Amino acid sequence: MISLLLFFLILPISTGIYAEDNKKPIRIAYFADDAPWMFTNNEGVADGVLHDLWELWSEKSNVDIQFVVSSPEKIEAQLKGSEVDVLAYTPSGMEDQLRKTGLESVPIHSFTPVLFVRKSSQISSFEEVLAKLRVGYIKGYNCQPCLTSFNADAVNVPFTSSSSMAIAASKHEVDAILGGRTSLSYYLHNLGVNDEFQVVPTPLPLVEVKAVVAPGRPDLVRVIEHGVAKIPDQDRLDLIEEQFRFTHCHPESLVVALETDLSPLSFINALGKPSGLFVDIWNLWSEKQACQLNSEWGLSVKT
Repeated sequence: MISLLLFFLILPISTGIYAEDNKKPIRIAYFADDAPWMFTNNEGVADGVLHDLWELWSEKSNVDIQFVVSSPEKIEAQLKGSEVDVLAYTPSGMEDQLRKTGLESVPIHSFTPVLFVRKSSQISSFEEVLAKLRVGYIKGYNCQPCLTSFNADAVNVPFTSSSSMAIAASKHEVDAILGGRTSLSYYLHNLGVNDEFQVVPTPLPLVEVKAVVAPGRPDLVRVIEHGVAKIPDQDRLDLIEEQFRFTHCHPESLVVALETDLSPLSFINALGKPSGLFVDIWNLWSEKQACQLNSEWGLSVKT
């Protein structure tokens, strides 16, 4: 009872260490070229899906944050040397590497994995997918043991990122891919093959997206956990879907073909989204006509 009381007394004090007079912002490291998750935009500042999630965390926690550019080669030394306090999130290909260093991680988001299965396979059940198809999965998300537990003979193909896995699916190197619905839809759409796949639910447990904390900082772990708990699940989902400009209920509609390298008229920005004057004109036309442009993303760019 006394320990529990002390925990609740210490937690506001720990939070206050970072919030008081904005003197001690949490230094959050990120990788400059990891779009759309986090990257340095054309204006030279941090941007991306998880950038916005951390900004929302900062608002809910009343804790100032400062983004610091890092790299996979430098991040371990920066965390252990107290040059930064947190790595914004752990890219899937680095989870095993960072886990072995003894650095502590803390969940900041989670999602239920789904399968994107080629419609041409005419398979729509999780069990049949594992029995008959080649399934791509992301190393580091710890999904492979779960897949094997359902079917020890399943053909599971590992990948280091969602983007590389989506490319493999577009080239028929795998028949189905496993991951977050929103992010995989984003990558498949950008490859122009989203309509070739159907979503199949899975009974797999939630996958956690984790930040990495400098060693010996239990106070900071508590502060992050406390702030994450303040963010309603719907707010987190809305933020991520807005960044991807994706919802699950938009109907198919008009496809507009635009050049991808005619900046500033039409081009693909750092988030992989259509941008430019022509894009703005078509989006305005869509608004005035109440006509949805190519399903959930508004515009489909075709070269």
